[in-house]
Amino acid sequence: MRRGMYLTHVQFWVLNAWFVGLSAFAGFRWASLVLYSALPKKLSFAFIAEITIYTAIFVSSVYYIRKLYRDKFAIDIGKSNSKTSSNATLAYFLTRPLFAAVSALFFNFTLCGIIESATFNFQGFGATFFIHLSASAALISVITGNSIRRLENLAS
Repeated sequence: MRRGMYLTHVQFWVLNAWFVGLSAFAGFRWASLVLYSALPKKLSFAFIAEITIYTAIFVSSVYYIRKLYRDKFAIDIGKSNSKTSSNATLAYFLTRPLFAAVSALFFNFTLCGIIESATFNFQGFGATFFIHLSASAALISVITGNSIRRLENLAS
Protein backbone atom coordinates (compact mmCIF):
# COMPACT_ATOMS: atom_id res chain seq x y z
CA MET A 1 0.00 0.00 0.00
CA ARG A 2 1.19 3.51 -0.58
CA ARG A 3 2.68 5.34 2.35
CA GLY A 4 -0.09 6.86 4.42
CA MET A 5 -2.83 4.43 3.43
CA TYR A 6 -4.66 2.56 6.12
CA LEU A 7 -7.38 -0.09 6.20
CA THR A 8 -9.35 -1.34 9.16
CA HIS A 9 -9.71 -5.09 9.50
CA VAL A 10 -13.33 -4.92 8.31
CA GLN A 11 -12.39 -2.90 5.24
CA PHE A 12 -9.56 -5.33 4.51
CA TRP A 13 -11.98 -8.27 4.46
CA VAL A 14 -14.63 -6.32 2.53
CA LEU A 15 -12.06 -5.55 -0.15
CA ASN A 16 -10.96 -9.17 -0.29
CA ALA A 17 -14.56 -10.32 -0.72
CA TRP A 18 -15.07 -7.62 -3.40
CA PHE A 19 -12.01 -8.73 -5.37
CA VAL A 20 -12.83 -12.43 -5.05
CA GLY A 21 -16.39 -11.74 -6.26
CA LEU A 22 -15.14 -9.60 -9.14
CA SER A 23 -12.59 -12.18 -10.23
CA ALA A 24 -15.14 -15.00 -10.04
CA PHE A 25 -17.69 -13.01 -12.05
CA ALA A 26 -15.18 -11.83 -14.67
CA GLY A 27 -13.60 -15.28 -14.97
CA PHE A 28 -16.99 -16.91 -15.42
CA ARG A 29 -18.08 -14.37 -18.05
CA TRP A 30 -14.77 -14.69 -19.92
CA ALA A 31 -15.01 -18.47 -19.92
CA SER A 32 -18.64 -18.43 -21.04
CA LEU A 33 -17.77 -16.10 -23.95
CA VAL A 34 -14.60 -17.82 -25.08
CA LEU A 35 -14.84 -21.44 -24.03
CA TYR A 36 -18.52 -22.30 -23.94
CA SER A 37 -19.97 -20.45 -26.90
CA ALA A 38 -19.30 -20.53 -30.59
CA LEU A 39 -16.77 -17.87 -31.43
CA PRO A 40 -17.70 -15.60 -34.32
CA LYS A 41 -15.68 -15.87 -37.54
CA LYS A 42 -14.78 -12.22 -37.20
CA LEU A 43 -14.61 -10.45 -33.87
CA SER A 44 -16.82 -7.41 -33.45
CA PHE A 45 -15.71 -4.46 -31.35
CA ALA A 46 -18.41 -5.37 -28.82
CA PHE A 47 -16.87 -8.83 -28.43
CA ILE A 48 -13.38 -7.29 -28.19
CA ALA A 49 -14.66 -4.92 -25.49
CA GLU A 50 -16.18 -7.75 -23.46
CA ILE A 51 -13.04 -9.89 -23.63
CA THR A 52 -10.86 -6.92 -22.72
CA ILE A 53 -12.98 -5.82 -19.77
CA TYR A 54 -13.41 -9.28 -18.26
CA THR A 55 -9.72 -10.10 -18.60
CA ALA A 56 -8.64 -6.80 -17.09
CA ILE A 57 -11.05 -7.07 -14.15
CA PHE A 58 -10.06 -10.66 -13.44
CA VAL A 59 -6.30 -10.08 -13.53
CA SER A 60 -6.51 -6.78 -11.66
CA SER A 61 -8.64 -8.33 -8.91
CA VAL A 62 -6.23 -11.21 -8.45
CA TYR A 63 -3.29 -8.80 -8.42
CA TYR A 64 -4.87 -6.59 -5.76
CA ILE A 65 -5.88 -9.53 -3.57
CA ARG A 66 -2.20 -10.39 -3.43
CA LYS A 67 -1.25 -6.76 -2.85
CA LEU A 68 -3.79 -6.41 -0.02
CA TYR A 69 -2.36 -9.37 1.86
CA ARG A 70 1.23 -8.26 1.41
CA ASP A 71 0.52 -4.69 2.45
CA LYS A 72 -1.75 -5.62 5.34
CA PHE A 73 1.04 -7.66 6.86
CA ALA A 74 3.47 -4.76 6.38
CA ILE A 75 1.06 -2.45 8.19
CA ASP A 76 0.50 -4.92 10.98
CA ILE A 77 4.20 -5.22 11.74
CA GLY A 78 4.62 -1.47 11.83
CA LYS A 79 6.37 -0.67 8.56
CA SER A 80 3.78 1.94 7.70
CA ASN A 81 3.38 4.52 10.42
CA SER A 82 1.46 7.37 8.79
CA LYS A 83 -2.25 7.04 8.16
CA THR A 84 -4.80 8.58 5.86
CA SER A 85 -8.50 8.16 5.85
CA SER A 86 -9.45 4.52 5.71
CA ASN A 87 -12.35 5.51 3.47
CA ALA A 88 -9.90 6.94 0.94
CA THR A 89 -7.92 3.71 1.04
CA LEU A 90 -11.10 1.70 0.55
CA ALA A 91 -12.08 3.84 -2.44
CA TYR A 92 -8.58 3.46 -3.91
CA PHE A 93 -8.81 -0.32 -3.94
CA LEU A 94 -12.44 -0.45 -5.05
CA THR A 95 -11.64 1.54 -8.18
CA ARG A 96 -8.52 -0.34 -9.26
CA PRO A 97 -10.32 -2.93 -11.44
CA LEU A 98 -12.31 -0.16 -13.09
CA PHE A 99 -9.11 1.70 -13.98
CA ALA A 100 -7.60 -1.55 -15.24
CA ALA A 101 -10.60 -2.29 -17.46
CA VAL A 102 -10.71 1.22 -18.89
CA SER A 103 -6.94 1.29 -19.52
CA ALA A 104 -6.96 -2.15 -21.13
CA LEU A 105 -9.99 -1.27 -23.21
CA PHE A 106 -8.31 1.91 -24.44
CA PHE A 107 -5.09 0.06 -25.28
CA ASN A 108 -6.81 -2.85 -27.04
CA PHE A 109 -9.10 -0.60 -29.06
CA THR A 110 -6.09 1.49 -30.04
CA LEU A 111 -4.21 -1.64 -31.07
CA CYS A 112 -7.20 -2.95 -33.06
CA GLY A 113 -7.66 0.44 -34.71
CA ILE A 114 -4.00 0.58 -35.73
CA ILE A 115 -4.17 -2.93 -37.18
CA GLU A 116 -7.41 -2.24 -39.02
CA SER A 117 -6.32 1.11 -40.42
CA ALA A 118 -2.87 -0.11 -41.45
CA THR A 119 -4.08 -3.22 -43.27
CA PHE A 120 -5.02 -3.04 -46.92
CA ASN A 121 -8.36 -4.82 -47.58
CA PHE A 122 -8.90 -5.57 -43.90
CA GLN A 123 -11.04 -8.69 -43.52
CA GLY A 124 -11.61 -8.52 -39.76
CA PHE A 125 -9.98 -10.06 -36.74
CA GLY A 126 -9.68 -13.82 -36.66
CA ALA A 127 -11.49 -15.88 -34.06
CA THR A 128 -8.30 -16.61 -32.11
CA PHE A 129 -7.31 -12.95 -31.87
CA PHE A 130 -8.93 -12.95 -28.41
CA ILE A 131 -5.78 -14.67 -27.10
CA HIS A 132 -3.70 -11.59 -27.93
CA LEU A 133 -6.39 -9.31 -26.53
CA SER A 134 -6.51 -11.25 -23.27
CA ALA A 135 -2.74 -11.22 -22.90
CA SER A 136 -2.47 -7.49 -23.52
CA ALA A 137 -5.43 -6.78 -21.20
CA ALA A 138 -3.78 -8.85 -18.46
CA LEU A 139 -0.51 -6.97 -18.84
CA ILE A 140 -2.18 -3.56 -18.96
CA SER A 141 -4.36 -4.31 -15.94
CA VAL A 142 -1.34 -5.19 -13.80
CA ILE A 143 0.72 -2.14 -14.80
CA THR A 144 -2.19 0.32 -14.69
CA GLY A 145 -1.27 1.84 -11.33
CA ASN A 146 2.36 2.42 -12.25
CA SER A 147 1.39 3.72 -15.70
CA ILE A 148 -1.09 6.21 -14.23
CA ARG A 149 1.53 7.48 -11.77
CA ARG A 150 4.10 7.85 -14.56
CA LEU A 151 1.62 9.73 -16.75
CA GLU A 152 0.75 12.01 -13.82
CA ASN A 153 4.44 12.71 -13.18
CA LEU A 154 5.04 13.35 -16.88
CA ALA A 155 2.10 15.78 -17.04
CA SER A 156 3.25 17.77 -14.01
